[in-house]
Amino acid sequence: AAATMCVREYDFRVPYGVVQLEGARISGLVEKPVHSFFVNAGIYVVEPTLLDDVPRDGRQFHMTHLFENARAAGRDTAAFPIREYWIDIGQVDELEQAHRDFSLEFDKTR
Repeated sequence: AAATMCVREYDFRVPYGVVQLEGARISGLVEKPVHSFFVNAGIYVVEPTLLDDVPRDGRQFHMTHLFENARAAGRDTAAFPIREYWIDIGQVDELEQAHRDFSLEFDKTR
């Protein structure tokens, strides 16, 4: 593949009972269903030639744009599921949690 994205399975539990409708009639009820998705883990392996598409003028460019451009050009893109520990660190509380988790793991190895 020209580009590979690491993905992580993410489960989202709807905190309510979900009502399925056909028009105004209830056709089913599902209590607090869980939906599973693969989410972008932010880890990538790409062919160097794909980096030629990254704008050099300072415009914002996300890695997802690189994958979209590669797919639009007919290039092969792939996903690699990771099952090891992973946590998003996009928010301060998540970064702090990752630090705590790392500290606990590091302390076990002493």
